[in-house]
Order: sequence, then C-alpha cells, then structure tokens
Amino acid sequence: MKLLPLCLALLAPTVLHAQYGVPDPSFGTAGVVMTRVGAPSGMEAMMAVAVGPDAKIYAAGKEGNEWTNEAVHVTLRYGSGLSASVQENAPAMPSAAPNPATDRITLRFAEAGMHQLLVLDARGRQVARHQARGQQVDVPLSDLVPGLYLLQDLARTWALRVVKE
Repeated sequence: MKLLPLCLALLAPTVLHAQYGVPDPSFGTAGVVMTRVGAPSGMEAMMAVAVGPDAKIYAAGKEGNEWTNEAVHVTLRYGSGLSASVQENAPAMPSAAPNPATDRITLRFAEAGMHQLLVLDARGRQVARHQARGQQVDVPLSDLVPGLYLLQDLARTWALRVVKE
C-alpha cells in the first residue's frame, strides 16, 4: 500500500458517504465523525493517506508540541463495494477517408446525429465550419490550400488530423 502525501486539518469533521452520496449511518454518528487528534497544541498534521486493498482508508500524521512529536494512525472505513474512481466513457472517434484528400473527406460516425465540425489550420485558426446530420458526413476541402488540418467537433470531444493535397 502506497501512502500519498496530503495536507488535511484534523479538526474538521470527517463525513463518510454511502453509495448514492448520503452519509453512511453505520460509521460514527450518522456518518459524521468529529476527529480531534492529540492535545490542543495546534501541532496536529495529517501527512499521508491511502486506500488499502481492504477498502479502508489509512491516514497517518503527527501531533505534539515543542517537546514531543508522536505518530498518529487513524483508520476510517467505508461500506463495501464503493469505489473512488470515476468511469468516463470516451467519445467514439469518427473515421476519416480518404486521408490525404484533395477535394473532400468523408467522416463516418458510430451513431447518426447532428454534427457541428470545425476545420483548423496548422496554427489552430478556424478556417471553416460545417454542420451536418447523419452517420456519414462529407467535409469539403476544395477551398483550402494544401497542408495539415485538424477536424474537430464543436464540443471538442475528439479531433482528427487530415492532410489536404
């Protein structure tokens, strides 16, 4: 288990949440635990925290005063089955053909829909903008000078490099 450096105030409440964001009532007082470590010397510091393979959160720190410096180990528990990770679904990239192209390039999307497209030159300047509907979209390139371009959706969830010959 690797401890990650973290700076936390130990005088703040620790709130543990269940699966859907409500406090976990099986931990502490309705999911809220007031944590005070050490004497009121003001020398308390959380130095590291890690999530173990058993889904427990391990926190390590120190407390003391000008004469003492004691190690502190705190273990907090979450309900089983919770995850600290967030799954993000990457947008499907359209395919582009032909590439290089001379007068047009065809984009094929995984799903039909409304597509707002930007064409950017090698310096990142917008040189064209297109709006089309469907699963297959033809983007005209005939008005562009030969070079490298970037096709990008307006929401900037994907971008493709294309070459105009």
